[in-house]
Amino acid sequence: MNKSRITALLCAIAVTASGCAAAADSSSESQTDSSSQTAAPAAEPAAFDSRQEELQELTHKLEQMTKRIDELEKRVKTFSYDAHDIYDDTAVIEAYKKSDSSSLEDEKDRFVYDCLTAALKEIIKEGMTDYEKEKAVYDYIFKNANYNYKNLNPVVDDTVEDNSHTPYGFFRDHSVICVGYATTFKLFMDALDIECRIIHSTEQGEHAWNVVKIGGKWHHVDVFFDGGTQHPLYGAFNVTDELKQQQGYPWNTGSGPVYPECTSLEYNPVVREAKECKSIYELPKKLAEIGGEDGTGSAFFKLAVPEGAGAYGFCQQLDAILTNIAFESKQISYKCFADAGTGCCYISVSIEIPDDIILPDDSDISDDPDYRYADIDYDRLSRDLYSAFGSEVTFYIDGDQFESSMEY
Repeated sequence: MNKSRITALLCAIAVTASGCAAAADSSSESQTDSSSQTAAPAAEPAAFDSRQEELQELTHKLEQMTKRIDELEKRVKTFSYDAHDIYDDTAVIEAYKKSDSSSLEDEKDRFVYDCLTAALKEIIKEGMTDYEKEKAVYDYIFKNANYNYKNLNPVVDDTVEDNSHTPYGFFRDHSVICVGYATTFKLFMDALDIECRIIHSTEQGEHAWNVVKIGGKWHHVDVFFDGGTQHPLYGAFNVTDELKQQQGYPWNTGSGPVYPECTSLEYNPVVREAKECKSIYELPKKLAEIGGEDGTGSAFFKLAVPEGAGAYGFCQQLDAILTNIAFESKQISYKCFADAGTGCCYISVSIEIPDDIILPDDSDISDDPDYRYADIDYDRLSRDLYSAFGSEVTFYIDGDQFESSMEY
């Protein structure tokens, strides 16, 4: 409710309250006048008391609303978009290295220490490489965290402590924001002696993620931007500067803290484990083979960019096709990304529970050769979808609906 509406409401209450008071006075005066002229019956005490109670109730509500407006105005004046503090895990890591938490004075640090120790015993196995340890941690955080959307509210209940930007919030409530994801991931990496830093971007709204050194190379890791609901899609796991920049949050590359350059996709699970898909027309069959008896699960695919097309243009086409496939009982979650250097597009697909289908907005196509589209026979693709899935599939391309259930 805006301030003008609140003011109008207060005025209405005030008018009503004054009206009740005037009515009460009028009743009293009329009784006095009438008694001086004739011996009329006395006014009923019960009716007068009722109006007095109504007046008192309205006055009390007015006072409550005035107090609430004052509180809200103070919060609005003091509200700011200041970035969250980055959790310092030094004390917890030192205690973990010593296997002794007696030096931890803060109760939350002791809680984080206990949870960290238990989690590492659960997910880290003997003989794991740094990459395998990193991926195990990533999967663990993905599985056990939920984004705390309440943190987006400008007016919050400041009587409840918010820990969603810390590992304590992750372990205690499984509710975190991007800073909580980043600080929790770094906590694990520090415990495992894997080099890791936090990028805290505040130039276009606040966002935080990690850069991690695996196999002698640095990579971006952003659990928040992964996507998927049941299975990680790894679209933001061990990716390059080029791919991370497409997610819309800039970071310092020259002034201020300078972060290491990330140029390798070697340790991205999609790239490492992708099954080759010889053409776009093989994709329906590949998708139909995902998962077990219920047809749910995840898979990674690699497609060479068709001759004459650009890596990013072809990737946009794949994105449009996957976005607009709708099932009666299942849903596709996916990430597509292009590697222009190798001329390949990668797809991470997870077939999960159904959800609303959101059609993509039209986007401007760059004149860059890497954004040239491939010549795809969508009618043929529709027939292939029908062969793979029967009558349950529909997809949209540039606003045109293709029904794979039609007779051929």
